Amino acid sequence: MPDDVMELRSALAAAEAHIAGLEQLIHDLWRARFGQSAEHVDAAQLALTLGAAPPARARR
Repeated sequence: MPDDVMELRSALAAAEAHIAGLEQLIHDLWRARFGQSAEHVDAAQLALTLGAAPPARARR
């Protein structure tokens, strides 16, 4: 193990940078896998949240 404080701080900074890169990679992979469909907001729910009347739904 390194005894020098500066060496330890440098190793810690490198490890934290590596972790941040891995977290970004995980985020990107999740977004690619689950993407827009997972983030879809129903227009009626959005209208209720904003205090407006929900839009009329088309009959099927």
